[in-house]
Amino acid sequence: MTLRARATLRYLIVAACLGWLAWLVYGLGPARVAAEVAAAHPGWLALSLVAVAGRFLVWAFKWHRMLLQRGPVRLGHTLAALLAGNFVNLTTPTAKLAGGVVRGILVSRYAGWRSSEGYGWSLADQVTNVLGNLLLYGVLALAAAWELPAETAWRHRLAASGAGALGAVAAALLLRRWSWRLLHTPWARQGLARITPPPLRAPGSLGPEAAWVEPVLGPLLDHGSTWRLAPRDLGLAALSFWCLCLANAAVLKALGSEAPLGLLSALVVLGYFAGTLVGTLGGVGVTEVALIQLYGLAGVPPGRAAAAALLHRAGYYAVILLAGGVALWRQWGTLAGARQRRSSLLGG
Repeated sequence: MTLRARATLRYLIVAACLGWLAWLVYGLGPARVAAEVAAAHPGWLALSLVAVAGRFLVWAFKWHRMLLQRGPVRLGHTLAALLAGNFVNLTTPTAKLAGGVVRGILVSRYAGWRSSEGYGWSLADQVTNVLGNLLLYGVLALAAAWELPAETAWRHRLAASGAGALGAVAAALLLRRWSWRLLHTPWARQGLARITPPPLRAPGSLGPEAAWVEPVLGPLLDHGSTWRLAPRDLGLAALSFWCLCLANAAVLKALGSEAPLGLLSALVVLGYFAGTLVGTLGGVGVTEVALIQLYGLAGVPPGRAAAAALLHRAGYYAVILLAGGVALWRQWGTLAGARQRRSSLLGG
């Protein structure tokens, strides 16, 4: 599939999801949903925004601690790169410079590293975030399943999915060093070299090798002790995402509804997973629809569930667009310079 075809498909999916969301709201009654939104308590809504901001502050602190394994870099620079990357992911899903690449370029310029190293640490951050989210979901799902009444139809499915999530995290940690050793076997090195473009190859003992493997995959698979770093990195990733769960709880409180925090948090993680799987425009449309459906499992009435999902996501988008837009605007010269240097190198 060509790049243009993939871009078209992504926008068609976004349009379909937004249409689905509009259909749900229409079925519930737009006036009913609007009345719920208008009645929301502003204080709780403000607290929800604080929790969303906390998501990115904890995330930046977590990534900063990871980056310090490579060398000194300022926390403020880490936060700016993170916000700029999230803005790009939300607004330009088909751009050549995806959010992770933007983050890698910015942090490498701040710290004086190669761009490939910056991207490697961005990739390591993204993967540990996924594992941290799985860890959070596994713990919450098992705890929520334990507290649900035995006659609840989906109780066992919730418990099984939680156990599966924890199993996936354990497998990833156990296979980390093995994966790194596998990449350095002769057949793997030769295979990677064959699929690597010539500009990204380097001389090796067995012939040309993929020069990107060490800087891009090293931060994820080779740096530091797995069992020393994993509790910190995955714990902070889980805490960062739990801030979004708290933001959802605050929005429901603003609307006069409450749900068990553990169960609600597990459902929120599932809702965001659904948006991530689609991978377009920050999960717009998909995440909202998923949250509306999942809130119902926590006993939230449909109209209020729709209002809560829309209010939470509106606040989430607002934080990214405002803070991320400012961060990207302030660092635009750095990105433009990096792109110009790359073009010059390719042209020469």
